[in-house]
Amino acid sequence: MVSYIQSWTQLFEERPIWSRGWIQYRTKLPNVIVRSLLALVSYYFTNGPWKMLWVRLGYDPRSTPDSKRYQCLDYRLPREIAAVSTLEARRSKLRKGLIYAGSKKQDEFQLSGDSVQLAEAVADSNAPETEACPVFIAHQLPTQRQVYYQLCDLRDESLQTLLHANDGREDECSVSVYFGQKRP
Repeated sequence: MVSYIQSWTQLFEERPIWSRGWIQYRTKLPNVIVRSLLALVSYYFTNGPWKMLWVRLGYDPRSTPDSKRYQCLDYRLPREIAAVSTLEARRSKLRKGLIYAGSKKQDEFQLSGDSVQLAEAVADSNAPETEACPVFIAHQLPTQRQVYYQLCDLRDESLQTLLHANDGREDECSVSVYFGQKRP
């Protein structure tokens, strides 16, 4: 148990704020163990910019402007896409015991004007498994209808440029101020 706590402490030194999904992806441990260990080395935000995230004990993201990159983004597929997509609700996967299992199929979408075109693409069998990876990849549907990403996990250059446009000019963070906004 002590070795787990030490390795998890190192994990939180590497990055002070994590989602449970990311930690499960990195450690490959069952949910029950992850939840128990998280409570020993971190605390949980229930609302605000870091909702649904676990924060290293002793670290306050509201006091560090650099913490804006760890904020939570609640990403939900529009109804039109979710309706025609082959994505299964996370709840359904949980009931079946398949939360991190899935087919090798990935859905890709392109937005052109007002129309949404869905095209299915079969993933290369040699490609690494991306089903459980909690990283946003542009032009690729997520593995679930609703996903919580951290801003630092958005793998798109234009999004990262937008996120870092006001670096160094942020006001203090609070529960009601998201994405480095200035207070009115």
